Amino acid sequence: MSNLSISQLIQYIQQAGFSGQGLQNAAAVALAESGGNPQGCPNGSVDRGAFQINNCYHPEVTDTCAFDPNCAAKAAFTISNGGTDFSPWSTFTSGKYQQFISQVQGALGSSNNTPTNSPTTGGICDAWVIGGIICSQFFEQGTFVVVGLLVALVAIVMIALGQMEKA
Repeated sequence: MSNLSISQLIQYIQQAGFSGQGLQNAAAVALAESGGNPQGCPNGSVDRGAFQINNCYHPEVTDTCAFDPNCAAKAAFTISNGGTDFSPWSTFTSGKYQQFISQVQGALGSSNNTPTNSPTTGGICDAWVIGGIICSQFFEQGTFVVVGLLVALVAIVMIALGQMEKA
């Protein structure tokens, strides 16, 4: 199998459940690790597939899975704690993955891909009536929790003021 294009790689990564910054990091890490080669195994090492999943540290990932882009992306999703921790990959801790971020962003932007597991599609924002886009912006920028805390604080103050009026 030849190297995966960035678009192909992103498709596998999205199908595995990655979204937002985790999606970008996963794609950039895979490109930095293997150049998108699902058969990647440089210099006879035991790092396998597009995500270079090491068989010593992750024996639960079979060779068959590691060399299958769909299965490997799902394994990487698990290994990365749902796209939040890429420290198991040396290309992440060294910063090498960063040279691929702009390519990944370009591929995401040019195809108008919306991550399949984003807050606006099957995530927490579906429960909100305020609209998925607004909710998504808060969620993606890390301010969703802060806004929630501010709303709770305002509610507590309003209750307290109401109690003071009664006294």
